[in-house]
Amino acid sequence: MRLGAELALGHWVAGIRELFEELGVLLCVTENGEALDMEERAQRERFAMKRKALIAGSINFQRFLESEGLFCDAARLAYFSNWRTSQQSGIHLDTRFYLCRLPAYQSPLPSSHKASQGIWIDVERALKLNQEGRLPLTFPTFASLRSLADFDCLESLSREFRLG
Repeated sequence: MRLGAELALGHWVAGIRELFEELGVLLCVTENGEALDMEERAQRERFAMKRKALIAGSINFQRFLESEGLFCDAARLAYFSNWRTSQQSGIHLDTRFYLCRLPAYQSPLPSSHKASQGIWIDVERALKLNQEGRLPLTFPTFASLRSLADFDCLESLSREFRLG
């Protein structure tokens, strides 16, 4: 399926917004194109408060970006895959997966407002737990993890998808 430029860009921005809302990772640059300095505690705390406002719906992502003089850094994302289930499957999904390296001084939150708990584990462990019936995965997530498991190291994955 081919997307128009505006719709395609919207998917990338939505991915960046979701990453910030759900995991607290912000893929943005300043108006000068410089990386965010997340080493500064006051900035991390300010962004955490604005993230809460975003989740609560008191601001939207565009307003957040404008208030901070930020721009989405879509170049940090690499498109990985798109999964769509049929209407007959019971659960209708149209999900895009992207890859990125974490920006300096940022790490994903352990849980989000959409999940009561989460774990950060490597691909092989996730697949093993799924096989044992201890980690349920949707088919798109399973298939994506299975594809990622074919890479022998992060460097080969980074070369394949041009992750910066």
